[in-house]
Amino acid sequence: MEQYGIAPERMGAIYSALLFAYTLCMIPGGLFIDRFGPKAALSALGFGSAFFVAMTGAVGLLLHSSAAVFLALVVVRGLLVIVFSPLHPGSARAVSLWVPPDWRSRTNGLVNGSALLGIAATPLGFGALIDRFGWPSAFLIAAGFTATLALVWTTFAAKDPGHREAPTVAGEPAAPAESWRTLLGRRSLVLLTLSYAAVGYFQYLFFYWMTYYFQTVLHLPEERSRFYAAIPALTMAAGMPLGGWASDRLERALGTPRSRGIVPMAGMAAGALLLVLGAFAREPAWIVLWFALALGAVGATEGPFWATAVELGGRRAGAPRRSSTPGGTPAGCSPRSSRR
Repeated sequence: MEQYGIAPERMGAIYSALLFAYTLCMIPGGLFIDRFGPKAALSALGFGSAFFVAMTGAVGLLLHSSAAVFLALVVVRGLLVIVFSPLHPGSARAVSLWVPPDWRSRTNGLVNGSALLGIAATPLGFGALIDRFGWPSAFLIAAGFTATLALVWTTFAAKDPGHREAPTVAGEPAAPAESWRTLLGRRSLVLLTLSYAAVGYFQYLFFYWMTYYFQTVLHLPEERSRFYAAIPALTMAAGMPLGGWASDRLERALGTPRSRGIVPMAGMAAGALLLVLGAFAREPAWIVLWFALALGAVGATEGPFWATAVELGGRRAGAPRRSSTPGGTPAGCSPRSSRR
């Protein structure tokens, strides 16, 4: 933004283009997972991300005008999220295949929490690369690490154990996947989707604008802004596995999957209250404290959300669609299967 004189509103357009493409490609990404399995989807994601991250660096090396850089970033970052879209549904689907039901919330929380560790490291680690090599070269270095990680995953990750089979209650066959019309008529799935949309809006305000807020609005030094921006993400990284653990414990103690909603409801309510406190705070240390606690509370919802989404989806968990047992309970969601 500083180098090319890109206004915050235009940078916001770049971010919005990225997220708009991400949203459009989420369903096709889920269908890819259902067809080829999470291992193949996450392998394609890794190598594709490495390529487009490298192309982001190439934009800075080859183009020099503000208009050209702006348009190129919209295109390249938009293409990046097309290959990036299977990340969370692919991870959640892998968890459903490899992890017992009463461990899925905490495992999804651990997976998503590790993603937040990466986000927390970005202002400090990637910022240091930018300071030392410039932002185009920093992207090229990041692309090399991403490609290496994708190669490790492709080589050593376990094969998908029957990814086309739906999780089922013992002795009960999976029903055929339902149509989209029937799927969109499911109240549980619609409410889950709306709730997670609220969580996503909450999170992305922080992910994209936290460093900018500390540096440009509060006029804090650059290094201090990066440090402060990392703290809320670290708190959220801790909240994700803790929320998943609490959700699993409640589900086992109360003996019903409906208890899984307790943690998300409490986390979202607490996050809203803490966000208000942060908005009215004046000292940077208090702002960081309230914002960090808000993100930690909302982060606790991630594990239960993704565990529920996969179980509602059944055989079409990537998209997701829903397969039901004869009695109408989502496959794999009965109290019996949860306790097992």
